[in-house]
Amino acid sequence: LRPIKHQAIYARLSQHINLYYGASQIGNTLLSFNSDRSFLAAGTSRGFKIFSLEPFQLRQHRDFATRTVLLEMINRSNLLAMVVDTARNKLRIYDDSNPVVMQKAAERAESTFKSDINQIRIRQRKVCVALSNKVFVLNFSNLEVEHVFETCDNDEGLLSINN
Repeated sequence: LRPIKHQAIYARLSQHINLYYGASQIGNTLLSFNSDRSFLAAGTSRGFKIFSLEPFQLRQHRDFATRTVLLEMINRSNLLAMVVDTARNKLRIYDDSNPVVMQKAAERAESTFKSDINQIRIRQRKVCVALSNKVFVLNFSNLEVEHVFETCDNDEGLLSINN
């Protein structure tokens, strides 16, 4: 985004969410773009909000009983990968088009790890999950582990993948 456009989006966002200046997190709000940067997902202290950027408008929001600490929108779909504050070691795939069905099918829509999840990224049918000393690559369709990579200490959750 060009700086002026970025400032305009920030100004419009602050109308919808209580934001404070920060790095990857702004106050209690986590911001992440989808893969083609046409949508912005905001994890809030009580759920999440999805914004389209052209034109800028709130498209969807959900309130939960807990803070969303990691959030990744899957392409332009209704699917979201998320980690919430009350279960930081559990990756959840949430289908916003039918949240009741996804809650009933929790076994297929969740993957639990032995330690807290520090970052998640999704590309081309793969989900990458960064823990403190490992990166897991999961198959998106069934959340089965395909690869595990040992890493150095990574408490900040640094993780970047290409398309």
